[in-house]
Amino acid sequence: MKKDLKQLESIISDTELLLSMAEAGDWDAMCALEIRRAEQLEQLFATPPRIEPAILAEKIKYILHKNEIIMQLSNEEKNNVATEVTKLSRGNKAVNAYLS
Repeated sequence: MKKDLKQLESIISDTELLLSMAEAGDWDAMCALEIRRAEQLEQLFATPPRIEPAILAEKIKYILHKNEIIMQLSNEEKNNVATEVTKLSRGNKAVNAYLS
């Protein structure tokens, strides 16, 4: 039981770190950490975790809430990148028109 709870706490710690990275815009580091966290989640839930159900439910809700915030930040960044790509494309077209 302690092993599973310790692993879940590690997943929560990684989730909090992912949120900090998202807030800081450290997207590359986030990708590597998310892979590790996903592997930990798969391992934890490969068999039913030996964690008291109320505690497990509380911690899963916490992770899901943090995931929602991470997804919001990721979507904002995706939109920002899309806007920048559009601006660059327009600029490239303008340069090409000028050079023609």
